[in-house]
Amino acid sequence: MKKILGQAGLVLFYILFICASGEVLIRTISKFKLMYNVEMLKYVTTFQTRSDDPALTHVHRPNVSARFMGVQVTLNSMGHRSKEIQFPKSTNEKRIMAVGSSVTMGWGVPQDQVFTALVESRLNQDRKDSGALYTAVNAGIANFNTVHQAALFGQQADRVQPDLLVVNYFLTDADPIPRQKDNPLLKRSLFFGFLYQKWEGLRASPSGKSPGDHYRELYTDGNPDWELSKEGIRQMKDLCAARKIKMVILITPNPHNLAKDSPYPAIYEKMAATFQGMGIDVINTYPAFYEQYGQNPSQLWVAVGDPHPNANGHRVMADELYRYLTTHAI
Repeated sequence: MKKILGQAGLVLFYILFICASGEVLIRTISKFKLMYNVEMLKYVTTFQTRSDDPALTHVHRPNVSARFMGVQVTLNSMGHRSKEIQFPKSTNEKRIMAVGSSVTMGWGVPQDQVFTALVESRLNQDRKDSGALYTAVNAGIANFNTVHQAALFGQQADRVQPDLLVVNYFLTDADPIPRQKDNPLLKRSLFFGFLYQKWEGLRASPSGKSPGDHYRELYTDGNPDWELSKEGIRQMKDLCAARKIKMVILITPNPHNLAKDSPYPAIYEKMAATFQGMGIDVINTYPAFYEQYGQNPSQLWVAVGDPHPNANGHRVMADELYRYLTTHAI
């Protein structure tokens, strides 16, 4: 018995030693090198909280500010990455509300270089003599899909009172997102959080399938997740129609692979055709992304290992949205 207890104690010691060493190592490395998994874990534990709405896995906390990927991120009282909006809305004010995921929020992009801020600035600069005031409301939340975006828009539309809804549609928006686990260990330990995210990433990867094959299958008509995504778009369209809000879908490509011979351009075209078939205006930004960065897509990445669109990508998104707005008054 003493021998067994001694061996068990030794095993426990080694486990605790490895965990403590891993925690120190991850925290030390992350002080000198930005690590996507660690930065995203910090974001999740600092900015996100569970939602009482069963249609939402999580929402943003109001009035919080922190640095992620070397960039300061500040949320207003509604959890938007935008300045505080005023109530009631002034008679000369035009509001543009954008919903989406971390791409929309501007992960790794300075506040004033996110596409919503760029469009707001250009509209106010170019039309300052008209007396109109344009306000962009960025309601993007990381790890959201279309179902979540529709639920959030349903909650906030009457309060925000947008004149235009921009649904920033990304390739992963039809992927299912499980409800997050409320685990105290994951909240307090960067090492366990790092391992958990790695494990979830491996578990979520389609077995034996390339990313291209996975998304070809995902966007096949009849796939339950694609059908749920389309239903979320319909819900937002119906609410916009009822509230007399204009709506446009801004398709942003995956900057990790912009090759024309990849499966993705055909998927973007299918998205556009599907949404246009619902009677919704669509801006497919893939051609603009390819024209400017098709030969060197890494110029669009926030960091190596983190291919979220950086400030270059957000400038392309802003240019395409602004071009649309020059011919579609709101």
